Amino acid sequence: MLATLFVAMARSASAQQTGNCKATKQWQLEQVEKDHIKLTGQVEIDCGNESMSADQVEIFQDTNVMIATGKSKAKCVERMTRGPLETRMPASLLQLHRDVELVLDRAAASVLRPEER
Repeated sequence: MLATLFVAMARSASAQQTGNCKATKQWQLEQVEKDHIKLTGQVEIDCGNESMSADQVEIFQDTNVMIATGKSKAKCVERMTRGPLETRMPASLLQLHRDVELVLDRAAASVLRPEER
């Protein structure tokens, strides 16, 4: 849902609100390719029950892939890997999967213990 919202907001970089969601205007939009959008800066989206923040977000519309990086993702990575299983953190359910590979930048992985890297 948030990926779809990012795409909608990215198309209108000045948008502050879409539906029940609010976004900051502290990011810059770059159309890298036809289906590849990059948002950099203080990217924040708040939809009440769901929220997202990152230093950089890349959206690949043709494959429905969203990549979020930066120090602001570290807390999320920690909750996802060590926190309780909860619907407010859907990625925490990956703890139940037998074959998961996380690709993290150094900043996002900074909260992981050496044996978790």
